[in-house]
Amino acid sequence: MNPAQGIRFIHIAICREAREIEAQAHEAESPEELAALGQRVTRFATYNKHHTDGEEDGMYAELEQKAPHVRGAYLHDHREDNELFADVAQRIAAASDADGATRPGLIRALRRQTIALTEHVLPHVHKEDTLITPLVIELFTPAEQGAQIGKMMARFPPDVLAQAVPWLIAKIDADDRVAYVSMIQRIMPPDRFAVTCGWIRGGVASGVWSDICARVPGLPSA
Repeated sequence: MNPAQGIRFIHIAICREAREIEAQAHEAESPEELAALGQRVTRFATYNKHHTDGEEDGMYAELEQKAPHVRGAYLHDHREDNELFADVAQRIAAASDADGATRPGLIRALRRQTIALTEHVLPHVHKEDTLITPLVIELFTPAEQGAQIGKMMARFPPDVLAQAVPWLIAKIDADDRVAYVSMIQRIMPPDRFAVTCGWIRGGVASGVWSDICARVPGLPSA
C-alpha cells in the first residue's frame, strides 16, 4: 500500500462520524441530549479541521507545484466544512437554550443542517479518495508520500492527536485497523510509533488492541 492510500482511514472515520452525528441529531430533543451532541460536534470539528489543514500543508501545497490549479476546489470545500461545522454548533446551542415553545422548530432546522453537513463531507472525501490519491501516487514517490503524511499528522497538537488516533481506530473495522497500524509502523520514527501505540492501547477496548497485536508483529501486548 502506498502511504497516500493511508488517508482513506481517517476519511472512513470522518464519514462514519458525520453519519452518526446526523442520526444522533434526529434523536436529540432535551437540553442534555443537545449538550452531548454539541460536545461531539465540537470534537469532530476539531479533528476535521486539523486533518484538512494537514492536507493543505502536507499534500496540496506540494501537489500545486506539480499539478497547478487542481487544489482550488478542494480547499474551497474545506472552507465550507468550517462554515457548516460552525453553523451546526450554533444551531445546537440555540436549540439547547430555547424555551419549550421555540425549541422544536430550532431542532428541525438543526436536523436539516446536519444532513447538509453529511451531504457536503461525504462527496468531498469520495472525490479525494478517487481523484486526488491516485494523482498523488502518480506524482510522488512513496518516501515523498510518507513525508506528506507526517506533515499532516504534525498539524495535530499532541494532546489532540492522543485523542484522535484512538477515535480513528474505533471508527474503522478490524482489517483497516491492522492496515493502519502497519502503515504508521513503517513511516513513523520508532519513538513516535511507541507513543502512538500507547495512545491506542489506552483509548480503545482491550480486545481491540489485543486483536491488533495478534495480527501486527512487533507491537507491545500490554
